[in-house]
Amino acid sequence: MSSEITAKDFVLLLYLDNQKPIKGNLFFQKEMFLIVEEVYPELRKELGFYPHNHGPYSDNLVNILNNLKDNNFIDYDSEGNEYSITKEGIKYIESIKFPEDIANKVKNLKVGSNRLGYKGLLRYVYFNYPRYTPNSKIKELLGG
Repeated sequence: MSSEITAKDFVLLLYLDNQKPIKGNLFFQKEMFLIVEEVYPELRKELGFYPHNHGPYSDNLVNILNNLKDNNFIDYDSEGNEYSITKEGIKYIESIKFPEDIANKVKNLKVGSNRLGYKGLLRYVYFNYPRYTPNSKIKELLGG
C-alpha cells in the first residue's frame, strides 16, 4: 500500500462482512475502538478516543462518519440507528489494498463483536478497558 491506512478506510472495511448494516452509533464506536486497541494502534491519535457516558468515544469518528455520508460512501438514518455502505463506498474500499493480516483481524473482530451482540460487546470493552468507563452511565446495565 502506497499511502497510510486511515480511519475512514477502517470504517468502510467494517462493512465487508457481507455488507451488513452496522446497528447504531454505540456499536460503531466500540468496534472502531477495538480496531484501535487490538488491530491498528496507529489510528489512536487520529481518532482520539476518550472516556464518555457510554465508554470510549471519538468525536473524530462522528466527523468521519458524517464526511463519508456527505461523500455518498455510507448512509444512515437520521437517528444513527443503522449504518450501511453504498455502492460508492464498496467501490472505494475494494480499491484499497489492506495487508492480509490486518484485513483478517478486522474480519475476526467484526464476526466476534456480532456474535457478542450489543451487551456482550459493551461488557468486553468495559472489562478489558476500564480506564475508558469511569464516566459511564450504563455500567449498571452491564452488571458493573
